[in-house]
Order: sequence, then structure tokens, then C-alpha cells
Amino acid sequence: KNIALSSLDQIICILKDQIRCAYPAKVWHGVILDITDRKLAEEKLKQAEHKYRTLIEQIPGVVYISPIEANTEEGYISPQLQQLLEVPQEEWPAGLFNSWADYVHPEDRDRVWQAVSNTISTGEPLSVEYRMITRNGRTVWVRDRGNLVLAANGKTQVLQGLAFDISDRKQMEQALQQSNERFQLAASAVKGFIYDWDFQQNTVLRTQGLFDAVGYHPEEAEAKFEWWNEHIHPEDLPNVSQQLAEAFSNPTQIYYAIEYRLRHRGGHYVYLSDYGTIARDANGQAIRAVGHAIDVSERRKAEAALQKALQAAQAASIAKSRFLSNMSHELRTPLNAILGFSQVMVRSSSLSAEQKDQLKIINRSGEHLLNLINDILSMAKIEAGQTKLNENRFDLYQLLDDLEQMLKLKAISKGLQLTFERASNVPHYVQTDENKLRQVLINLLGNAIKFTASGHVALRVKKGWISEKADLQNLSSKTYLLFEIEDTGPGIAPNEIKTLFDPFVQTEAGRKSMQGTGLGLTISQQFVEMMGGEIGASSQLGQGTIFTFDIVASEVAELDEKSLLITQEVIGLEPNQPVYRILVVEDVEENRQLLLKILEPLGLEVREAVNGQEAIALWSTWKPHLIWMDMRMPVMDGYEATREIKALEQQSAVAGENINLPANSSPTNATKIIALTASAFEEDRAKIMTAGCDDFIHKPFRESVLFDKMAQHLGVRYLYQEDLSHSSPQPATPRNLTPEDLNVMPSEWIAQFRQEVLCANDELILQLIDQIPESEASLAHTLTDLVNNFRLDILFDLIRASSNE
Repeated sequence: KNIALSSLDQIICILKDQIRCAYPAKVWHGVILDITDRKLAEEKLKQAEHKYRTLIEQIPGVVYISPIEANTEEGYISPQLQQLLEVPQEEWPAGLFNSWADYVHPEDRDRVWQAVSNTISTGEPLSVEYRMITRNGRTVWVRDRGNLVLAANGKTQVLQGLAFDISDRKQMEQALQQSNERFQLAASAVKGFIYDWDFQQNTVLRTQGLFDAVGYHPEEAEAKFEWWNEHIHPEDLPNVSQQLAEAFSNPTQIYYAIEYRLRHRGGHYVYLSDYGTIARDANGQAIRAVGHAIDVSERRKAEAALQKALQAAQAASIAKSRFLSNMSHELRTPLNAILGFSQVMVRSSSLSAEQKDQLKIINRSGEHLLNLINDILSMAKIEAGQTKLNENRFDLYQLLDDLEQMLKLKAISKGLQLTFERASNVPHYVQTDENKLRQVLINLLGNAIKFTASGHVALRVKKGWISEKADLQNLSSKTYLLFEIEDTGPGIAPNEIKTLFDPFVQTEAGRKSMQGTGLGLTISQQFVEMMGGEIGASSQLGQGTIFTFDIVASEVAELDEKSLLITQEVIGLEPNQPVYRILVVEDVEENRQLLLKILEPLGLEVREAVNGQEAIALWSTWKPHLIWMDMRMPVMDGYEATREIKALEQQSAVAGENINLPANSSPTNATKIIALTASAFEEDRAKIMTAGCDDFIHKPFRESVLFDKMAQHLGVRYLYQEDLSHSSPQPATPRNLTPEDLNVMPSEWIAQFRQEVLCANDELILQLIDQIPESEASLAHTLTDLVNNFRLDILFDLIRASSNE
């Protein structure tokens, strides 16, 4: 028995007492050994074993020791197996490895046994992953790592190892695999490719789309950015590098978008459009970029083709604009003389009634030709997007009255009744584009009168409710005006209504009339839409047609004096006014004569200049009150002359000088310059006003407009009368030219003149004519007259004869 004693004597006494009591008649002999060290060692061993078992039981895995040979030494399995396989420790059967194997998934047993056998036979470490089935039928994944070592006896071998539950990791791997498969499936369906660029590892993961785009196999393309960098087009690389560097260095930037060319395996380049998202760490440092790139080579080809087509279209548009500008000038300039002189001559008392009627026919024909030209030019401007809304204040009642008076005679001559009806609530004064409204009404009323053989034509105007145009701004200051034009003409077929507003399309009645361009309704529709409204038509064959349109305008209480036009015929100036000095600057003699014949009979002092240089010289010595300035002239055009005159005026005003001015002149009174332009384009107004002009009028112009501008800018007051009586001399007839007449000029001049005539470049021809010396003024005048009257055919014959062709 193990008895704890304080001393050896006590032990002996106790033993004696025990022996006497148990065996009184016997004698015992024995040896007492001191086993304290052994007991201490055993105690330490127990403590160490407890310590290590405690540590093993804390390991998140199963520690095992399995003997290789049967019946040699018991193995060991840590208690974690109980939790892993959901089997209580006390129920664990004998035979460690065989019992363990019973729980291995049937599909994995052969593989596990083969791995264990390989370790036993070769001594290599065991490393295997497999599934196990728990007592409750649940599948868990185990990662088993073991080594073959000698047992404690130093003779036999045991397999000791550690098995971990890796079910969570396997589930994540499976989910990742499924996610990757889904990603690959999605990536295959996405046009282009997806990439993941790891900056820290300098690696780029790319989907198959990249290799499809550039023709490389995955093994040919290194998973480093350098490969990508080396295949970017050298011309694009600096820009790509700069954009990426700026994007990555900016801590607030998340996205980037770049386009570049990447070299194909076949040697050519493909265009990629690259959109990326930047991932950053807590410090804002870029750590990776994930992006999507698509092949946009076809798009770039289409863009290049489109750009080429656009350049061609722009060139064509420029040529078209230049042509229209030239045609506007060349067509309207002679019409200015035709209409102007016919207006002057028709008031001459020396002409018979028949001659006056013939002049009126000339004037009406000229007006008709002007309308046709205006329609074509207006349509060209609309197509080019150059037409703008130019609002002004005007008297709506006066506009309607003027139109009624203008069209009434034409209607009466056809036996038609023309009526204008205006609702009482229609505002007297409005602000919108007066010219466009007038043109729309003239187009629609003119068509109605032209195509109506009998019956009536009516215009009805009323005021609508602005709420019907809910998309308008500043509704409180706007007025909604409705116009209706009704006729009793032949009507329009239903199938023609659909194309009624198409350009160059005419109805059956229009084609039969053999009149017009088929542009009037198209222009009217465009103008109405610019004024915020819509236009439409309804018709019945044999009964007539009704056109309706609406516009949006602003009501105004009254008009400025500048808005009032002179409508009566002017016969002179009111007394007690300054002697107004008017300078006419015009290179075309007929147009100068026209202005002189209009202005001089009023008592105005008029002088003339044929180019900008002469105008500046006359201004500096004569200081006119107003200059009528043609803008297109040889030597120096009206733009340059206006700028120089305005600059000289400013210098004189600053210096306080009075340079060679007439007695009744004041240096503080700036000369008014009004441009005369044959251009029909409103956008030229900005160019004209920028040059310094105070106003402008278009050629051909009406006398009333001319007088109104002088009243507006100078305050001229007129006397009016019904009939005027003025005469106008006929322009001089130019002399007949022979090839020898050109020999007065050097051979270089003749060669250049011949070239410009062949090219039909009238501007350069006029510049060459200006080089003819004053001693040959007759030759210069005749050549200029031929150019201005569009007789380049005569000049062509002349240069052919001079060169003996």
C-alpha cells in the first residue's frame, strides 16, 4: 500500500504491527527500496502527457498515430475525430486505420488506399484530399498529411499525421469554380474581352476574346503588361501611357476610357475601345484595373469613311455656298437696275400710257423673277441650316392691309372676291419675324388666287389660347395667332396632300399652270415652324382648299419710330433742313446711276465712287453724312473701306481734329454707312455689321426702303405726292472691241487676262481691268460693262481671236 509517512521509523513500526496482526506465528524477510526518483519521473511523464494531449486536443484537426504492423502497438486518434465524424469516442471500434477507412467516401477509398500504400512503400510523405461520410450521412472534405516514423520502441514503424476538415474551403472552391464557369460563359457571350490587371504582380488576366481579336494563342501572349505594351501601335503608345498614368495617379478617378490600336498576329492592327475601373487601397493608391475592351475596327473604318464623306460634303457645301453667293450677287445685281429704273421711268410724264404699261409689265416680270430667285436661295439656305429667325416689332394690321391692297388688283382681274377678316382680339402690334410671316402669307394667298378660276379667296386671322402650346417659355408675354386661307379652287387630291410640302413637288394644278418652282409651300412650312407653329391643309376636289397655320408672337404696346416705314411717294425734302451729303459707292455704273436718279431730284448733294479707295478719299475731304456702300467691289471692297473709315473717324474724334471738313460739318457727327448687298443671306448681316456698317439693305431695293433708312439714320424729312416726274438718261453704249485693243497691255497681263476669262473668274477679271491705265479708260469701261452684263462669251471670243486660235 502506498502510505505517506514522515520517517523511516514510522514505516518500520507500522509494518511490524501489521505483520503481528496478520501472521503472529511467522517471520517475514524483505527489502525496502527507495523509488522516489522513479515516482517523480512517472509523475513528470504523466504531466507531460497531459500537457501534450491538451495541446493536441486544441489543434483544429485530427491527430493520429497508426501502426503499420498489426498487433504491435496501439494507435492514437485525437478526440476531434468524434466531432468530425459525429461518432462518440467510446463507440470507436478497435483497429484504427480500418475503422477510419470505413468512413471514407466509397468513391475515394481506392485513391486514399493507393496514397497510403505509396507512403508505406516509398517513405514519401502522405498528402491526399478526400471525402468522408459522417455517422449522420453528411459529407465532409478532409485534407490528410502524414509521415512514416519509428515507434517509441525504435523498431516498428507508425504512420502519424494530421487531418483537417476542409469542407468550407472546398465549398468556396466549388463556388469559385462555378462562378468562373459562369464568368467564362458570360465572357464568351460578351463582345470583346475582359481583363484584370494586377499592378503589384504586374500580371494581366484576359479572357479568350483578346486572343480572338488579335489572333494570338494564349500561350503566345505573356500574362504581363509588357506584352500588351509592346503590341500597342507606336503612334498610340504615348497617348495611352499618358492617359493611364494620369488616371492611376489621380486618387479620385475611378474610370478611364481610351482607344488604341493593338497589333494582330498577322501584322496589321485592330482598334480597341477600352473601358476600365480602377481599384484602390485605403491610401488611394491604384492596385489593379478591371476593364472591358471591344474591337471597334469596323466602326473606325466607318468613321473614317464618314469623315471622308463629311469632308467631301463640307467641300461641296462650301462650293455650294460660294456658288449661291455668286449667283445671288450676279442675279440680283442686274435685277436691281431693271427694277430700279423701271420704278423711276414709270413716273416720267414724257412717256405715253402704253409705254408706262409696258414698264409696269417689265417691273412685274422682274418682281416675279426676283421671287423665283429668292425661293431657290431660301430653300438652299434652309437645307444648309443657315436660315435664322429675325424678330422685329411691326404693325400687324398694316401688314395685312398692305397684302390686301397688293393682291386685290390681281384677284379682281380674275373676277375673284378677296376678303380679309381679322378678329377684334388680334393685337395691333406684334413682335416676330415680319419678313417670314409676309412671305408665308404671300405664298399661300398667291397660290390661292393663281389656282382659283372663280369664286373667292379669304384670309381669316384670330387669336388663340397660348395653353395650346404648352412647351413654350415665357407664356405670359406670348400670343398665339391663327391664320386660315380658304379658296374655291380645283382642290387637291388626297394622295397629293401627303407630298404637298415636299420640295420641288407640285400638285396637278401647279403642273398644269407651268409656273413656280415647287418650293413655296416647303419654304412656308419651314418658316412657320421657325416661328413656333405648324401648317396644314385640307381639301376637296372641285370645292376648294383650306390652308391653316399658327405662329407664336409677342404683343407690344406701340412701335418705335424706327419701325415705321415710308409708304407714300417722296417728291422732295421739307424746308429748313441741312444740305445732306450722300456718297454712293458702287462699282456697277448702272447701280450708281440708279441711286443718283433717285436721290438727286430730292435736293440731296450726291457724289459717287467706284471702289473703297475712292470712298475713303472722298470721305476725308468731303465728309458725307451718309454713305451707301456696296460691299463687293474691286480694288478695295466695302468691308475694308468701312473699317478704315470708322477707324479714321475714331482717331479724329480722339484727337479732336477737324480735317478738311465742310463748314456745316461736325467731327462729332459720325458718318452713317449703310451697306448695299446683293446677297440674299441674312447671315451676311453679322459680317456686315461687324465691319462697322450702321445698317444694310438688299438689292434689289424699293425706293421706300431707301428713303426710310435715311429718315431713320439722319432724320431726313420728306415731302410727299402721288405722282413724280423725273427723267433718266439711258446708260452709255460700250464700244465694239477688236483683238488689237488688248495690245495696249503687256503680254503678261494679256496671258493672265486670258487665263481668268477661260476660268470665268469675274472678280479677278475686274482686278485685271483695274490695272488698265486711265489713258485707256474707254477700254476699261467696255470690258467692265461686258463682265457686269455677264457677256463672258464676247470676252472669250476676243481672247481667242487675239491668240489666233
